[in-house]
Amino acid sequence: MNFSWLKNSLITGGIFLPVFAFAQVEVDTSLMQVKHIDAVHIPIVINPMPLYPVSGLTKDDIEVLNTDDVAGLAAKVPGATVRSYGGMGGLKTVSMRGLGGQHTAVIIDGFQVTNAQAGQMNLGQLQSEGLESADAGLQVHFRKLIPVSANFTGSYLQFGTFMGSHYGGKLKVKSAVRYGSFMRKEAYVQGERAIGNWSVAGFGKYRGAEGAYPFQYVNGSTQTDGIRGNNDYQDMHVGVKLSRIVNGDGNMRVIYRSSFMDQGLPGAVIFYNETADERMKTQDHRLMLDFTKNEYQSNYRLYFNAGANNMDYFDPTHLNATGYLHNTFLNLSMNGGYIHFKVYENVDLKWGGEQKVEALTGNRTTLGVPLRTSSYGLFGAKKMWGRLQAEGLAGVQLVVDNNGESQKTHVQFTPNAKLQYDLSENKPVRLEFLYKRNFRLPSFNELYFGEVGNSDLQPEIAHQFNLGYHWRLVQNYYKWQVDMNAQTFYNRVRNKIVAIPTKNLFIWSMQNVQEAQIYGAIGETRVVRHFGEDTRVELLANYTWQRVIDITQDAITYGHQVAYAPEHTANADIMFIRRGFSARISNNFVSGRYALNQNVPANYLDPFWTLDAAVGYKYTIKNKHKIGVQFNVRNLTNVSYAFIRSYVMPGRHYLLTLNYEIL
Repeated sequence: MNFSWLKNSLITGGIFLPVFAFAQVEVDTSLMQVKHIDAVHIPIVINPMPLYPVSGLTKDDIEVLNTDDVAGLAAKVPGATVRSYGGMGGLKTVSMRGLGGQHTAVIIDGFQVTNAQAGQMNLGQLQSEGLESADAGLQVHFRKLIPVSANFTGSYLQFGTFMGSHYGGKLKVKSAVRYGSFMRKEAYVQGERAIGNWSVAGFGKYRGAEGAYPFQYVNGSTQTDGIRGNNDYQDMHVGVKLSRIVNGDGNMRVIYRSSFMDQGLPGAVIFYNETADERMKTQDHRLMLDFTKNEYQSNYRLYFNAGANNMDYFDPTHLNATGYLHNTFLNLSMNGGYIHFKVYENVDLKWGGEQKVEALTGNRTTLGVPLRTSSYGLFGAKKMWGRLQAEGLAGVQLVVDNNGESQKTHVQFTPNAKLQYDLSENKPVRLEFLYKRNFRLPSFNELYFGEVGNSDLQPEIAHQFNLGYHWRLVQNYYKWQVDMNAQTFYNRVRNKIVAIPTKNLFIWSMQNVQEAQIYGAIGETRVVRHFGEDTRVELLANYTWQRVIDITQDAITYGHQVAYAPEHTANADIMFIRRGFSARISNNFVSGRYALNQNVPANYLDPFWTLDAAVGYKYTIKNKHKIGVQFNVRNLTNVSYAFIRSYVMPGRHYLLTLNYEIL
């Protein structure tokens, strides 16, 4: 795909706008990005406390981290297990507390984004520019009017962008150009403007890189050196939003987003094909509409969301009769619903309904034409007795799966309950208990994709228990603020969907053959020290211990840790901000884990610790224009590591960013 027109426009705008103003290889059948099938995993964070949240990332955090995509942000939350196949544009999934990525709802500006073919989102294709908040959790705040279907998942990742709310000011513009290692070039521009009760916003982005990076990989006593090729990448993102205030307390929004990717798919660097030549092109289009009414003690929302995702996969040297493999897929999704929150004298109530339709077409005859219709109903209540607060949600979902040859109907209930007790009347200290029953349906690939698919799969059921203790140790004591949070969790999974060899070591298929139990603990803290009004130091740290255990009776992997589930993960970030200057040191640790469910030395992956650093400066002129520069160094210690066996990550690399804003 030729992006030259957008590339030239964005780079020209990003550069000259400031001048004008200032004079084992398997096939991953879920996302079709790499040849791999394994269990996948995602992160978790509890609901934030007032003021400085312990969990979640602020706009300052996001700007200083300057990540390639939202997967880099998700990796910072406690309980996260990231899986990345390396480099910019690589497939990235993330697991929360040992549950697979299919158990997590991804929400952007209040709309859930889905992919029925894969059952989860590739976070490597979601941009981080324009974000103003990022958080994750088990259960969204009771009063949040998120889509009904998002309440049926085990956890959520929620991102807010500058287009998420109605803007009521004059013209506001932000632009950036970036240059980095591996011939990386980027340009980004966003703007918003209010005209009476109307608000208009939009953005555009181009990014490209040759992508080839050197690596050094040690396997036992063997050291491999080389260049990871076929890793070129370019993408384009555009979006517009139109919103209007209606009668003072209503807000109507229309948002359109689209993205285009054209990339090589690099292979594994050892054991397998080092010179892979597969390519993939992706187009994604999403139209989102909603109307929200905020009346006195009563809020409701009507919403509609439609998406089309087109993927084109080409392998020019595939070993088959034609000598190549060319697959095309078109994912279509549409959902609409209503959700209402109302405050009564003694209790808060919440109810809603949603209808969703998802379909997949492609040129693979073995896939059929899968069609899924889902109907959701939700009712919830929340009540307080002094310092004790209780809330519960009851949901029901009716799903009909039809692939043209067979039809299957599922009815599932998703109750959850939460108790919260404030231990002090004057200090923010609370104890919290949460139970959730959630399920995840098999994806279209898991049901129908060739020999891998299994149309008899049952939904994966998870029972989640969480006990949390949140407290603010210090608040404004000699300008110190210290927040801490500790949690323990236990999950029991039935009908776990996994890929296992069925005929021989080379033919795998999806089966409901395992049970798993997941338990662990999370600790996190946020420490802020202010030095005057414009200087502060922040420490944000978290640690997760988790055991994701196969408890399938009579299995050879009974009692073993599930593949790619590290027992220990930790993050520690220190940020210094003084007026326009900022500096941040970021640490990430992932313990050893296993590439397969058999916990034997041959499947062991070494632990790794990475260190990133960033410095930046912003200068404001006449309270109207702001110029900024930022320099990021990733993998500062040049560690050789891999999330996935044989898919080595880049060594030390750099990114220079120039920003310009009209405030």
